[in-house]
Amino acid sequence: MSFAWSDMAAAFPRLRIWAYLAFKQIQFEHRRSVLGSAWIVLSYAITAAGIGFLMSQLQGRPVEVHVPHVMFGLAIWNFISGATIAGADIMVTSRSYLLQMNLPRSLFVLSMLLRLSYLLGIQLVTAFVICLFFGWRPTLEIVWIFPAFAVYLAAGFGTALTLGMVAARFRDISTLVGSCMRLIFFFTPIIWAVGTARDQAEGFIGFLVRWNPFSYVLNTLRDGLVGLPPDPLNWTVTLAITALVLFTGILALDRMGRRVTYWL
Repeated sequence: MSFAWSDMAAAFPRLRIWAYLAFKQIQFEHRRSVLGSAWIVLSYAITAAGIGFLMSQLQGRPVEVHVPHVMFGLAIWNFISGATIAGADIMVTSRSYLLQMNLPRSLFVLSMLLRLSYLLGIQLVTAFVICLFFGWRPTLEIVWIFPAFAVYLAAGFGTALTLGMVAARFRDISTLVGSCMRLIFFFTPIIWAVGTARDQAEGFIGFLVRWNPFSYVLNTLRDGLVGLPPDPLNWTVTLAITALVLFTGILALDRMGRRVTYWL
C-alpha cells in the first residue's frame, strides 16, 4: 500500500490547501444570496424544529424530549449522508484540480470532511439554542460526543475514499448511493423514536433498528447530546464499521488512486 500511504502523508500536512478548498466551497454554495451562509442556520432551524414539534405530537412524546431527538438527529444525519453522498462524488467534483495539478487524492476527502464538520458545528450550536428553549438541558454525558465525532471523521474518511474511487470508475454508483441514502433516512430513527410506535421493539420497527447499521452509528453521537449514557452495542458496531471502511478506503486508494485521473 505504498501509494496510499504516500498519498495520505502528502495530504494531511497541507492544512491550508484543504481548508481553503472547504471554505471556498461553502462560499460558492451561497453566493449571490442576500443572507449568504446564514441560510445554513435558518434552513436547518426551521426544518428540524418544525419536524421535531410535529413528530412529537404524532408520536405522543413530550416536546422537550422529542425536539432534541430530532434536531440532533438531523444534524448528525446531515454529516453522515453528506460524507456518503459527497464522498461518492468527490473525485468527479475535483476533476478540474486533479487534471491540472498533481495533488494527493485524499486531500479532497479531507477538505470535504472539514466542510461537513463546520456545517455540523453550526447546526449543533443552533440545536443547542432551540432545544434550550424547549426545555432540554445538557448533562455530563455530552463529553462522549468528542470521541464519537473522532470516530465519525475516521469513518467518513474511509467511506469517501472507497466510494469516491469506485464512483470515479463507475459513475452510476453515485446516483445509486444518493437514492439509497434518501430511502435509508426514513428507515433510521431520526425523526421517529423507538418505543413509541405500535409494535415498539418487537415488530417491524424493532427489525429496522436491529438490522440498520445507521441506527447504531447515529446513536453513538446522539446519545451523549440527549443525555443518555454510551451504549456498548452502539460503540461496538460503529467501531467495527469504521475499521472496515477505513481498510477498504485505504485499499481502494492504493489500487485505484494512480488511475483515477484517466477515468475523469
